[in-house]
Amino acid sequence: NLNSGLVLRDVSNLPVSILNSVYVRYALDCYNAYNSKNFVRFFKLFKNGPSMLVSCIMYRYINNIRQKALVAIINSHTTPSRVPGSGASVDYSTEKLMTQLGCESLDETITFVKSMGVEISETCSHAILRNRQYDVNNNQITHRLSVIDSKICTPIGRHIFTE
Repeated sequence: NLNSGLVLRDVSNLPVSILNSVYVRYALDCYNAYNSKNFVRFFKLFKNGPSMLVSCIMYRYINNIRQKALVAIINSHTTPSRVPGSGASVDYSTEKLMTQLGCESLDETITFVKSMGVEISETCSHAILRNRQYDVNNNQITHRLSVIDSKICTPIGRHIFTE
């Protein structure tokens, strides 16, 4: 659980053979990327996960992390103002957002960003960032990501019974 503060304590009690396993190392890398707010690294880890089941487990965190990443991007590129939403806006490339938010397509990026309340330019090439409160409870991925599908090279039952 990435939200648990006890992960490192729990892991420190594991035998060395388990601690050095690919899955535990991967989980610790994900945990560290999440806690250090290194969102780009988290999405890279997600895309390069060791198995389909690991990717399915991480899928649970994707929306939450995308929301936090977008808010961090907005806060780092806009100036605070005394009246929320009244500061200057910043045009930010939707292609860059696609990479930074770990989205699979420009359409997915635009849908996600719009669902958070961020405006998109008429050409869809830029998001218009403003320093204001954004809706972080509204987003749900409604489709299975191709990252997960790409890892299905054997029947799903085999994954369940062999990992």
